[in-house]
Amino acid sequence: MAISIEQWNAKRETLAKFGQLVTTSGIDYLTNTVPEFRKFVSVCLTRHFIGEYGEICKEDEELNRETVRRENGCNIQSVWTYTAPHGQTKFWIITSGYGNNKRTKDPNACYTTILKPSEY
Repeated sequence: MAISIEQWNAKRETLAKFGQLVTTSGIDYLTNTVPEFRKFVSVCLTRHFIGEYGEICKEDEELNRETVRRENGCNIQSVWTYTAPHGQTKFWIITSGYGNNKRTKDPNACYTTILKPSEY
């Protein structure tokens, strides 16, 4: 069962290092109109949080792992492709400022964004 953006934000204390969850208008539209896409995004977000990064190269995966180890305020990125009968939708999950909210005590110092590449 997919959960809403609001439910993810409610679990913020557990997921504090990833900051607030935000989506772009394109992702928001798809998650609200395509239930299967919403479920897929939920699974990919969980995988992103546990250290699985989808379709990224080995170099980027190592940069992600280094950021997680050091909590140094850098970005963590993952890339995913949703396949449906009408075609494919590629999207990114980017955590910006990983570890910053722990260091600065500012809950807005880190956030995770789900977006389509065209919305970057």
